[in-house]
Amino acid sequence: MINTTKRTQNRKTGDLGEQIAANYLISKGYSVLERNYWRPWGEIDLVAEKNGELFFFEVKTAVASGSRETIRPEVNLHPEKLKRFDRVVQSYLWERRTPPKTQWKFQAICLVLDMENKKATVELIKDIV
Repeated sequence: MINTTKRTQNRKTGDLGEQIAANYLISKGYSVLERNYWRPWGEIDLVAEKNGELFFFEVKTAVASGSRETIRPEVNLHPEKLKRFDRVVQSYLWERRTPPKTQWKFQAICLVLDMENKKATVELIKDIV
């Protein structure tokens, strides 16, 4: 039996993390073009543009849990995830008829949410692939 309560809470946490990440990017001069581009083989959380360059972001969010050590969100950026991500980026570029010489980068935004104090720690990991 699937625990839908946990899935729903995880989705809410992920949505909050993506919103914080989008706001972070905007504050750094990016234009957010798209959120949650989905295909059966993968998803791009955020697509953004800055200075004529495309950026594809994977957003990873963890919740700080009191005195227990928080799992670092970037541990979920494993090789299989990166392989799927590359495939979905190629789909995005093809569907949007992006010119072949367009520069693009894959980056990650890792967040740790402190729900009790309503704070988030945001870390941008550049040029993953």
